[in-house]
Amino acid sequence: MPDPSRHLVGESLPRLDGWEKATGRFRYLTDMTIPGALWASVIRSPHPRADVLSIDDAGAMALFRAADVPQVPFNPAAAPPSDQLDLARDKYLLTDAARHVGDGVAVVVAGTRSEAQEAARAARVRWLPKEPVLDIDSALERGRVLGTLSAGDSATAAFTASDLVVSERFWNPAAQHVCLEPHACAAVPEDGGITLWSNTQSPAQIRRLCAEILRLPQERIRLRKVAEGGGFGGRQELYEEALVCWLALRLGRPVRLTYSRDEELTAGRGRHGARLDVRIGLTGSGRVLASEIDVVLDSGAYASHAPYVLGAMATAVPALYPYATHRFTGTAVQTDTLPGGAYRGYGGAQVNFAFEQVMDIAARRLDLTPVGIRRVNVHRPGHDGAPAAVGGRSRTVLDHGERFMTAPTVGSDGRLRGSGVAIATKSSVTSPAEDTSEARVRWNADGSVTLYTGTCDSGTGSSTVLAQIVAEEIGLPFAWVQVVEGDTAAGPADVGSTAQRSVFVGGEAARLAAAAARRALLDHLVGRSDVDAADLDLVAGKIMCFRTGEEVPLDRADLANVTSMGGTAVHAPRSGTPSFAACFVRVAVDQNTGVVEVEDCLAVVDCGRPINPQAAAGQVHGGTVQGLGLARIDAWLPGEDGHGPGTIQAHGAPGAVDVPPVKVVFSVVPVDGGPFGGNGVGEVPITPVAAAVANALADATGVRFTRLPLRPQEVWQVLRRKSAEQEVSRP
Repeated sequence: MPDPSRHLVGESLPRLDGWEKATGRFRYLTDMTIPGALWASVIRSPHPRADVLSIDDAGAMALFRAADVPQVPFNPAAAPPSDQLDLARDKYLLTDAARHVGDGVAVVVAGTRSEAQEAARAARVRWLPKEPVLDIDSALERGRVLGTLSAGDSATAAFTASDLVVSERFWNPAAQHVCLEPHACAAVPEDGGITLWSNTQSPAQIRRLCAEILRLPQERIRLRKVAEGGGFGGRQELYEEALVCWLALRLGRPVRLTYSRDEELTAGRGRHGARLDVRIGLTGSGRVLASEIDVVLDSGAYASHAPYVLGAMATAVPALYPYATHRFTGTAVQTDTLPGGAYRGYGGAQVNFAFEQVMDIAARRLDLTPVGIRRVNVHRPGHDGAPAAVGGRSRTVLDHGERFMTAPTVGSDGRLRGSGVAIATKSSVTSPAEDTSEARVRWNADGSVTLYTGTCDSGTGSSTVLAQIVAEEIGLPFAWVQVVEGDTAAGPADVGSTAQRSVFVGGEAARLAAAAARRALLDHLVGRSDVDAADLDLVAGKIMCFRTGEEVPLDRADLANVTSMGGTAVHAPRSGTPSFAACFVRVAVDQNTGVVEVEDCLAVVDCGRPINPQAAAGQVHGGTVQGLGLARIDAWLPGEDGHGPGTIQAHGAPGAVDVPPVKVVFSVVPVDGGPFGGNGVGEVPITPVAAAVANALADATGVRFTRLPLRPQEVWQVLRRKSAEQEVSRP
């Protein structure tokens, strides 16, 4: 018989939180009322590097200096612990030696937020400024090296066998996430422990870090995640949660803290700036034989995610071009600037911006098309195994957009027009050795179920997708599934919302737990009747016997027992098929102003089988727009005084007028190991965008642009310099 509840996967069902958000009823942490709460505000350094000589109270209810709070070094990256992160414990709750503008040196507490902020501004601090290090070259000259990484094999022989060698240097600036909602947290002491509210992406990791810093058992800290207004990796970090917990325990009252926009831009975390030297060797037919990538990563003031980001950078190109010999070297340096952290794309976008441009340079020199040179490299006929499967998927993604590419022209408006493409891949597993997700599904007395998961929704709609997976697996209507996530007292352990793992890892854990819950209920019915297990199934929320075609009723005893039934599953994938994306863009360039307009964009994505196509398309749109911002607008660039942009306008963020029509196409090829063939989609769309725009700009102008962002002033200067060079070279 047909089962309408088994057709939920692949449907664009409305988000669980959609109505509340659309009507403005949704409550964020800043909307919450916490009775009796005090407010905290951090006193921050106006200098990029300075020692604190003294701090005088300015009338606050309480002021605490670095010496007053626990002096426990930690790495603020909210990621599973490892030797890499343990070696990079260089952060403290507060410090007497500020290492960047915005570094916290003291904290004040007052009755209201405005009073606390005013007290922080009025505090009298005597400083001893020191000479700062503000860029990569200066950091290298002064030996400010945090660590190095080497990966891959020697490519010397492969370069020797190459017919063409291409090399170029590229620069990516730091950038901020520019989330709609600033960071916020609140701590409430209760029952010998503490309840911590935070708009984090990684509840379990934040609780672990707080417990380590405060020397408390984790069981005494309950972290309750509140849905955040955007994450993009920026919430995968410990900000002031441990400090607010300490204040609440010290004062015996609830304490809360919310960043201002200025604090987001100075005390938050950002995308790592990087300098990349790329060298590739190719055959005359365009096949890449060898690559060497050398990266200098600007970690900013603290190590944070830098060790992991370097590791992600090392794998980005071999995963995309699996048949060449690859060599990667990376160096993380420390500057007295905005600390780097997790950012959508996690290092892969910086590498992609460089490597995909070098591929275009090679295509021009070999008289190949941009699509053609990539098609030659991503798939090698006759080769079996994982690389062949990977190549086949990426080649399919390329095929969708080949007709989008057009020859460069000069429009009737005098603007130069060109098209560009770049491709990318992204794993949906944080680390094959560490990534684990646990889920529990429990039956409720009314026949509905509740999913408890540590995979938290960071605004992506992942809770809706997980509910669809559970309903599909059990055979229930979508409305019969509730989701509880982000509460360490109720939800199982999980890495959190990161690395586009929510569907592939968290979703499969939810499916396995749902299957166990379904079996538990049907086994109970088999045990108290004469029906066989093979005869029973759940259909649209009803228990049906296929042999008789009749519904199997539940009596009072069944209803009493059902709440004790459920299923639990732990999913630890040791491998996974990555997602793929290709970005095709058309640009128009005004030579007189340097303004680059992206007129059209096609995003082709292979994320397996989209569980919720509309939600998946939203992720692709969002990632593409964010990538367009990095390409043309966004940048955190310090001045000579070490101060970066203090406003969104100064930093840059794409608005409606900056966004072209973005067409999204899914190449639907179900993946093994994902729930119903689904895979991750949150990060891969952003990765190829900047390279595609730069390639289109080169196609239009004949000039290669190696620095981001492609703002009008910089584009105009490069075009003017190129024009002057051409004038000089004319006889």
